[in-house]
Parts: sequence; C-alpha cells; structure tokens
Amino acid sequence: MPEDETPPPPDACEGPWWARLRRAFGIPDLVGPNAARRVIAHEVAQQTEPGNFDRLSIADDLVEAFLTLGERGELDELFFGEPYQVLFENPNVLSIDERIKRTAISDKAPVSTPPPDWSNMIEFLKTKIVDHVQRWPYETNVAQYLPAE
Repeated sequence: MPEDETPPPPDACEGPWWARLRRAFGIPDLVGPNAARRVIAHEVAQQTEPGNFDRLSIADDLVEAFLTLGERGELDELFFGEPYQVLFENPNVLSIDERIKRTAISDKAPVSTPPPDWSNMIEFLKTKIVDHVQRWPYETNVAQYLPAE
C-alpha cells in the first residue's frame, strides 16, 4: 500500500468491536461470522415482544449499526463513566441510541411504525459490550483477555 493511502476501515464483522461483541455473547472464535451474527441478532430480538414487524431483521440491522459506529469510534463514550461524560457532550450530536437507530434504518425504506422497544434492544447491546469490557478491559496481541486487576 502506498504511503499516502490509509487502510480502509475494517468490515463490521472483522474489527475489534466484532471480536468483543461476539465474545460478550459467549460465541467462540471458531464459529463463523454468519452463525455468530444470527445468534447475536436472535438474542437481541428476544429483548422485544413479537409484533407487527420483523424483530429479527430489526435486531440484525441494529447489530450492524452498532458494529459500524463502534468501528468508526463513534461509540467510545460508552466506556467512560460520569466524570468523563462532559467531555463527550455536544448539543449538535445525537444520543448514542438515536445514532444507532438512524444508522440501522438509513439504508432501509422508512419505518412506518418502529417497535416501541427498540430501546430495549439497543440497551441490551450496549450493556453486553460494556459489561464484557469492564470484566476484560485489556487484550493481548493473541486475543487473550486480561482481567481488570
């Protein structure tokens, strides 16, 4: 690669956010990405009641949006507690939940009636990754997690 070119951002199913999310859901590294995505989307979909919408497709779109934003560094504020939140406050920037939701539907036809508990699915994703990173904050080059003290 020439010096003046920057590498493309990792695909949503290749970067560190993907590795951390699948491990947060207890999915072994040997499981392929398609199976892992189906399991994660299924778990996320279970956070909402069945209704007049395809909750599995919505969950899959939310997972994709979550990973895409995470790989871009747009969800880093999730990992910082109250004293640091002021550093991330910006009235011109949407909330994390709203960014995830909008990214999930950006390439789709307009959603006429979003499920009332998309927030449950988004909160579930955020909690899974934050809990995992709090338990295993450091990663070695060979993907072995070191516990927080």
